[in-house]
Amino acid sequence: MADDATSVEISSDLAERLRAAASSVGETLDVYVRKALEGVAPDNADWAEIDRICDETVKSGDGVPLDRIIPWLRGWGGTRPPE
Repeated sequence: MADDATSVEISSDLAERLRAAASSVGETLDVYVRKALEGVAPDNADWAEIDRICDETVKSGDGVPLDRIIPWLRGWGGTRPPE
């Protein structure tokens, strides 16, 4: 392990499940877990792009106000919110 690496303690049950999953795709446990974590830990560039898109949407007025989204979400699977 590199000097600047971080270790994480996990249960033996989880470790065995991860080893089995890694083995099923032909990867080591380290590689498999590293790839999985990369997928759930966005880098700052991702957040900067999301913030830019949100700011642009607010400025243009193209978004749907939250007070119209909440009722639609509560009726998930129903019709779209009114325009």
